[in-house]
Amino acid sequence: MILIDTSVYISALTDKNIERVLIDASKRSIVMSSVVIEKEISKASDFLRKTGRKQNAEKLKELHDICAGGKIGITPFVLRLSDEYFAAVKQRHGKNKAKDMVEDFRIVSAASAAAIAAVATFNRKTMANEEIIEIYKTVNEKHKLKTPRFIRTKAELISFLSGS
Repeated sequence: MILIDTSVYISALTDKNIERVLIDASKRSIVMSSVVIEKEISKASDFLRKTGRKQNAEKLKELHDICAGGKIGITPFVLRLSDEYFAAVKQRHGKNKAKDMVEDFRIVSAASAAAIAAVATFNRKTMANEEIIEIYKTVNEKHKLKTPRFIRTKAELISFLSGS
């Protein structure tokens, strides 16, 4: 199972290879979404529509809906785990960085709690930053959770999804 982040869906709007591999993978394996990603997709779609890109807005929602085979909810445990990520990032990198990452924490905590094998995101500066991934691992180990693999490039995504 893989959870696809909003950044990947947005990239697929302008990259036919990413779009194709997402659609193909959704036919062969379980591609997950989350409540948080659905909200982000909706916001991005609204933004595209407001800026005169109605076709892209519709394509973004359609691609997400075609690919998402399931949705991970936000449970009390997911929120607690997310809060622990927040506290650790705040301690190491400051309150502003932690505040900017609240939605990322919820996505990763949901993926960790659901035992998702991988999270695909092109958001390398925050969600998939190596230092931040180490924080996820430290917190997850306390809860005996496996931290998902982070797929951060188009090449990694294609390789991972082609093998699934």
